[in-house]
Amino acid sequence: MARKGLVWAGAGAVVGALAVGGLSLVLTGVTRNATVEGFARAPVGCTTTLDFDTAAVFTFFVETRGRTDDLGGDCAGNGITYDRGDDDPPRVELTLVRDDGGQMALDDHDGTAYDTTDFAGTSVAQVTIDEPGTYRLTVASDDTDFAIAVGRDPDADVLLVQAFGAALAVLFAALGVVLLLVGLRTAGAPPTEPPSPASAGGMPTWVPPPPATTWPPTSSLPPGSPLPPPPPPPG
Repeated sequence: MARKGLVWAGAGAVVGALAVGGLSLVLTGVTRNATVEGFARAPVGCTTTLDFDTAAVFTFFVETRGRTDDLGGDCAGNGITYDRGDDDPPRVELTLVRDDGGQMALDDHDGTAYDTTDFAGTSVAQVTIDEPGTYRLTVASDDTDFAIAVGRDPDADVLLVQAFGAALAVLFAALGVVLLLVGLRTAGAPPTEPPSPASAGGMPTWVPPPPATTWPPTSSLPPGSPLPPPPPPPG
């Protein structure tokens, strides 16, 4: 029973490793979509106030599929849903100023993109925020069916999920292999025979054989002596 238990436990651990791998793939998509959904968005044709609460590098994405919240004011891009499909990306001009009116330098950037269930975007610029605070972003373009999304690496949280899932899957797989090997090796081992009787010193004990008996018993009297009558045979 113990042998079967080890084999079943090992098989269960291997199946668990596969399940963890599949769950990690599902969580990867969910996590990326949640990260992108949390980006700030600036509609086209208006100036949007952005509050940066940490000093870091932020990326500006031309988002061609998604939606914007209604930020108030008279901007036509408030509260709209957009999907440009495979059309050419729109040309856009971005201006970011500090709360004191100083203009921030934006660096061109085109190395990051995302395509999730609800959003799709491509990076066009980056800015280094040294001092957290309030900034104003103006978006100008001839097109209006898109928005500018502002955030950090869309795969930052995804990498954590993938690393944790991979480590857990490897742990389950290794445990399963060990249990299977131990269980199968134990099941295939030849049965052991009980040891032969041994003396206290480890040497075999010698038992003398019983004395041999003959019938009828022989006499030790000299030849020619009268023999007593033989006893009756044993009953």
